[in-house]
Amino acid sequence: MRVTNPPASLNDRDKLVLTHVGLVKALAHRLAQRLPSQVEMTDLISVGVLGLIDAAGRYRPSMGVPFDAFARRRVQGAMLDALRELDWAPRSLRRMRRDLDSTIARLRHDLAREPEEDEIATAMSMSPEEYSKALDQVRSLDLGAIRQLDATGEDGAPLLELCIDPDEGPEAQLERTELKRLLAGALGELPERERQILAMYYEEEMTMAEIGAVIGVCESRVSQLRSLALSRLRGSLRGALIHILGAEAAWRLRCQDRIYPTALLAESEFPTLESLRSRWAEEERAMRAYVASLTDDALNQRIQYRTTKGVSAENVLWHVLAHVANHGTQSRSEAGIALTAYGQSPGDIDLLLFFRETSG
Repeated sequence: MRVTNPPASLNDRDKLVLTHVGLVKALAHRLAQRLPSQVEMTDLISVGVLGLIDAAGRYRPSMGVPFDAFARRRVQGAMLDALRELDWAPRSLRRMRRDLDSTIARLRHDLAREPEEDEIATAMSMSPEEYSKALDQVRSLDLGAIRQLDATGEDGAPLLELCIDPDEGPEAQLERTELKRLLAGALGELPERERQILAMYYEEEMTMAEIGAVIGVCESRVSQLRSLALSRLRGSLRGALIHILGAEAAWRLRCQDRIYPTALLAESEFPTLESLRSRWAEEERAMRAYVASLTDDALNQRIQYRTTKGVSAENVLWHVLAHVANHGTQSRSEAGIALTAYGQSPGDIDLLLFFRETSG
């Protein structure tokens, strides 16, 4: 005989909703930072509250799960479902952009340089005309991106300046300067013409026609080159994420299993974002389990290992783990810059905020 839990009373449901409205606002705020400016915060909150009401109606204390953890996924799911309904682009177009990005990343790895357009077209089995048409189609996906890093908010302050809380003190000023320096370095890796186009479009606020007049090409060609430059930046971001994952996995194997990889993970192992996300979740579970098993004595022991180049080294274990965290922080900052430049900020990744949100 199947036994079901009785439904929650309306009074219990309403109490849960009223005491967790702040959770909806926090999730909406973090999600909004990664979305185009035309998506209203109030719309996200409204949809999120509906998800919260649904979660409160389904929640049972006997589940043994805190309500905020149970509700978080349903609130986020409601917001994401609403955003998907607003997405006008067909799946085939988004698949085309993924194919373009992965092709550029693969060629960059194989050639050890930025690929030329004819090389990209050949790798995608396209004629020059088909490749040109594909770039025009992919360009339309970028219409929703935030156009300027230095666009102003309601109070007139540049949006880039709002990425860091001014109340954090002078270290925030230093961090902002470092972020701008790293962004300039990432853009500096692009071919000169594409770098010039992005600078004129985003920094100088020139139109496609004006840029074309400066560099001597037609407006549609400028649009194509801009789309190509953004694809290269997305590829660089993907490579950075794979590098973070590969480094963390390699260090765990050295410390836990005394296995010494001779190379990090290859970009070709992750043809889709979903494959990267799945492997990342798997590695995170393995690393968490390993760290949870360590004692104070184990953390203070010295370990011997070999690098991917075969060089032998020795360090205290907790020093090694601190290095892994520090390396990941640096790489994630660089990835965050690339996302922000593309109008898709990862939002607030402040560590103290994380501790507050997860402390219960």
